[in-house]
Amino acid sequence: MSHDTGGQHVPTVNRSLDKPVYGNFHRYYHIRNPAGLDSSASTTDVHPALALDSRVAAILRYFSSLPEGLHSVTTALDVGCNVGKLTIQLAQTLAGQPESGELRPICVTGVDIDPSLISQAREASARARSLYRPNEQLETQQAETASHPASFAAQPHLPVDAAFFPSVFPLLFGAVPAPRRINDRDEADADTKKDSVHCACLCPPQLDFVAAEWVNLHSGDAPSPFHYDPHDLSRLQAADSAGYDVVLALSLTKWVHIQQGDRGLVKLFARIFSVLRPGGHLFLERQEWRSYHSAHGLDPTMRSKIKTLQLRPDGDFEWLLDSLGLTLVETIGYGTGLGFSRPLQVFAKRKETASLLATTPQALPSIGLLSIMTCPFAKFAGILPASAAHVRALHGLDAAPISDTNARGLSLSDALRLGTARSHRAVEKSRGVSLLLQTTATAADAADEGLSFDRTDYTRFNIMLACIYTVLESAMISARSTPLIAPLFEDPDLMAGLARSAALLADVHAHLDTIHAHTGADLTDLADHARDDHSTSSTLPEDTEDPLARARLLVLVQAATPHALSLTRDVKVPVLGEEHIALLRPAQVHATLAYVERLTHIHPDLLLAHAYTRYLGDLSGGQHIVRKVTKRFPTPTGGFAFYAFHNPTHLKTRFRSAMHAQHLTKAQMQEVVDEANTAFDCNTALFESLLPAHWRQPSQDTHKSTALHTSTKPTQLPIAAWIVVAAATATITAAWLAHSPSPAILA
Repeated sequence: MSHDTGGQHVPTVNRSLDKPVYGNFHRYYHIRNPAGLDSSASTTDVHPALALDSRVAAILRYFSSLPEGLHSVTTALDVGCNVGKLTIQLAQTLAGQPESGELRPICVTGVDIDPSLISQAREASARARSLYRPNEQLETQQAETASHPASFAAQPHLPVDAAFFPSVFPLLFGAVPAPRRINDRDEADADTKKDSVHCACLCPPQLDFVAAEWVNLHSGDAPSPFHYDPHDLSRLQAADSAGYDVVLALSLTKWVHIQQGDRGLVKLFARIFSVLRPGGHLFLERQEWRSYHSAHGLDPTMRSKIKTLQLRPDGDFEWLLDSLGLTLVETIGYGTGLGFSRPLQVFAKRKETASLLATTPQALPSIGLLSIMTCPFAKFAGILPASAAHVRALHGLDAAPISDTNARGLSLSDALRLGTARSHRAVEKSRGVSLLLQTTATAADAADEGLSFDRTDYTRFNIMLACIYTVLESAMISARSTPLIAPLFEDPDLMAGLARSAALLADVHAHLDTIHAHTGADLTDLADHARDDHSTSSTLPEDTEDPLARARLLVLVQAATPHALSLTRDVKVPVLGEEHIALLRPAQVHATLAYVERLTHIHPDLLLAHAYTRYLGDLSGGQHIVRKVTKRFPTPTGGFAFYAFHNPTHLKTRFRSAMHAQHLTKAQMQEVVDEANTAFDCNTALFESLLPAHWRQPSQDTHKSTALHTSTKPTQLPIAAWIVVAAATATITAAWLAHSPSPAILA
């Protein structure tokens, strides 16, 4: 049996499974509430049949806001297209800008794991094609579109000609046959030419639907219960090799994640990266973790599969994508309807990644991405296997000096990302991080083991950060004329947007006010109570009270405060005083003072390494932390200004640009990387100081730490989720890593 899709023969496809365990719902668009027109559109002038899926409307608005519009878009891939409703709308609206009086076609490919859904998608495209305006009126429509090229892409609805006939006509009279392909026909065949132009956006190759298990298309690692047409697979592989300007992964990640595990999800992201052209866009609509449990009843194995997953959509996904080279641009919308309020995020493939990767996008899939990827962090160690040679090459990056030869033009940010890999792992494994990010439930379990972390402890943590940022930002102002720091100040308002000292001071007092409102204890009461607890003797030197260290910390911070606050011109914020410092435990004073003194003693140019570790961490991983702590330590007003940035993605881009403004020698780059590792060590010490003394002492009782690690595993910090392509690392190691020591010449 075959389906008539407008004259195109489609082979028989096998029936899909009884339960949609792959997310292959056959009435998906009946379940998902249909989206109306964009709120900015005039609904009185638009026929309901022209209404767009809200995600397509958001994508159109995004491209219309770009200076280049659709000029750079020629190909698009929709992974997990279901019955193709959204894919068809995308093909109808992403028709490109007019060239020579005709619309430049954009090739759109929809792929789904279920062949029966692809069969329905092909039928749907034939029905959509049948509703268009007759050919004899086509020239007028083209002329109107050509005279208004910008507005065409911006319209939040289908082209008016797409609903010329009633939607019932294809059911009553059959679909209009697809036009014959035309190659160098003469003028006598003009009608057929018109047919081709008229239906081009809804006919192969401009719109193509293929049934395939796309994640493992090249490797076949995950056998599918479905059978696919070899010719279709070859056509899809050829399209993948050519690359795409746009990839859509909408409401797909949950099903790949459940069925193929953490490794399958990482491979999905790696596949997307490999087929996207530099500068291309990924539109990702991820399902939240809480929605995973709705899949329990679909199959007896689903529950056990979900229990094995370590990665979480909230935080980990963005870090995985960013580490591969896909930078989050912005969130352009949210789904509508019960259960479908999911963020629609735009990621852009960094153009400079083309020089970092030694393999072309066409070749990447053929060598098996998972086999060449590795991750140095405990959370992902079992997800991304690598050879011993790859592990040694990667983990040695922060110990080996940088070579004179940098044939591939690695930037300082690339060197820092690779060179601090081991230090990232140390932060991610810190027990203090786990303590900070506990949920309310796991906090109760940890409290039984003497690991309580309440609002006063969180206030102490903010005081420590306020000390560090105050001294850092004051030192950077003093160093603003040095070669590496100057570009940060030459970008107008960049440092004002990054500066955190004033925000931290405001947060400290917001939490102190909340404590006072709940307990009646003010800052003086809290400081007096803390002084009573300070030990004058301890088995660990850092836990012994040192009044001179406490006084020195206060002097350094107060001397730096006016300078630091001048960045944001916020002089109304209460500054840190003796009682604030008195709140800190001896170990916290020790860790904070060591960090502050490091900032005051290093060469001014090396402050860039500390700015890199702190600000980029705040702009990325800090956004995960704030979601945890706001739930655990809510305040009536404020309290979390430290994590609030205006347009974080833009700030990250500007910061990296400023980092790359100066050309560095091999010794200078090596010193910056070394100092960044020191900054991570200082940061790890801060987190460890949050723990009570008996938890920081080496213990022979390995069971003693079980409660902290076990209870906090689901909420471990994902900010260390750096993924490095080991094949690229192995290729470039010989080019820019040397095994002889480099002289320090930063002076």
